[in-house]
Amino acid sequence: MRLGYLLREVANAQPGLVGQVGAPSPELIVAGGAPATLSRLVGYWREAHPEAGPLYWASRSWTMLIWQPLYLLVWATHRCKAVPRLAGMAQRVDGGRVSGFVLGAHHPLDEARLDARIMAAGVEARALCPQLLADLGLQIRLHPKMAGRLQADCLLAALLAVARSRPEWTPEYVCGLAGDWLAAAGLAGQSGLCRFGLPGGGLGLGLERRVCCQHFRRADGVLCSSCPRWTAPEREARLREEWLC
Repeated sequence: MRLGYLLREVANAQPGLVGQVGAPSPELIVAGGAPATLSRLVGYWREAHPEAGPLYWASRSWTMLIWQPLYLLVWATHRCKAVPRLAGMAQRVDGGRVSGFVLGAHHPLDEARLDARIMAAGVEARALCPQLLADLGLQIRLHPKMAGRLQADCLLAALLAVARSRPEWTPEYVCGLAGDWLAAAGLAGQSGLCRFGLPGGGLGLGLERRVCCQHFRRADGVLCSSCPRWTAPEREARLREEWLC
């Protein structure tokens, strides 16, 4: 499969996930690259929400850094039946937002077997994310355990996004895929999915987070619907309400 076609398919499926084929320009974030742009990303969140503190600034910067590569891997694996290589991936930053990226020209891995594609995507994530975390660590401290759980949440959020486009997928099937993705990325047990009943029957799915993203620390912040700080019944009620909106 051609990389350009894969990127167009992913962009059509996921808002904000717009990739190009080419060489990175100096102002983009590249794993292991110059720290200036990453410093500006962290600085944005520090200045925008000084009251939230360093744990929020770090977690918010981290989720911004990883959402594009993880969503790209999950969408490409399931929608395009191919896996792009993430080496040299360069990400665009606008203030505190990371959206848009550049990949070097290559042929994505074409693989008919879903389990082999998921394992290959996991290899890509295992190679990229530790370097991004090391880069972030030069700017602000984020404990690897927290980083891993946030990464697992992001990975499963991407899977849920794909699942919403595949009505033939049953909740049981999606939960099985969730375990496969977490294992492939070296994140087994770091997040999960919960099932909840819907009015009139049927089941909904939501994240069963194992770590708080710290959004509540902002002056305008609240607990997310899937926050582990809620009791299980409170979280289920909020996830059901969100599902039905």
